[in-house]
Amino acid sequence: MIGRAAKSARAILREGGFRGFLEALGPFLFCRQRVELVAIDLTRGYTPPPFDPRAEIRKATPEDMARFRATPEGGRIEFFRDQVDGAEPFVAYWQGQPAHIAWLYDSALPNRLVRLTAGEAELRYAYTLREFRGRGLYGATNAVMAAELSRRGYRRVYGIIVEHDRSFRLGLEMALLRVGFRRVRTLTHLRIMGIQLRPYLSL
Repeated sequence: MIGRAAKSARAILREGGFRGFLEALGPFLFCRQRVELVAIDLTRGYTPPPFDPRAEIRKATPEDMARFRATPEGGRIEFFRDQVDGAEPFVAYWQGQPAHIAWLYDSALPNRLVRLTAGEAELRYAYTLREFRGRGLYGATNAVMAAELSRRGYRRVYGIIVEHDRSFRLGLEMALLRVGFRRVRTLTHLRIMGIQLRPYLSL
C-alpha cells in the first residue's frame, strides 16, 4: 500500500506540482462521497451497441500511451494508472486524434471501491480530452471494454459514478445505462487519514 501511495504522489506531483499535491492531500486525509455502483452481467454474453464510426476504440499499445501522454493534458494522473496500479488501458481516437482513455481493473489489482472476486472487473479513471467531449466516447469505450471482458470469460463488470454536480453525474449515469449497465446500489465512500473505511478497500 505504501508503494502504491508513493506512486500516486509522484503522479500527482507530475500533474500539478507541489500546489496540486497539497490540494490532493485534503481529500486523501478525509473524503466522504456518494457513489453510484452500476454493473453488467456478462454470463450471457455482451455485444456493445454501435457507436459513431469516427471513433476508434481499442486496448492501448505502448505507442498509444506515448501519443496520449504527449497531448497537452497528458500529464494528468488518469494517463498513468498502469504505473500506479498496473491497470490495463483502453483508448479511443476521434478521427485519428487521441480523445479518451479508461482503465480496466480485475481482482488481482488494487482498486478503490469494489472488492472484486475472480471473474469480476471494474472500469475506472476514464478521462475525455476537452476537445472531444460530448461525442459519446465515455459510454462507447466502457461498452467496448465490457465486450472484451465478456470475450475473456468474465462474469460481471462494474462501473463507478462518483458524486459530482448533478448534471455531470446524471450525464455519466445515462451514458452507462444506454450501453447496458444497470444500477446495483448507492454507496458512501468514506476515507479518514488515508484509510478506506467504507466500502471495504481491497489492496
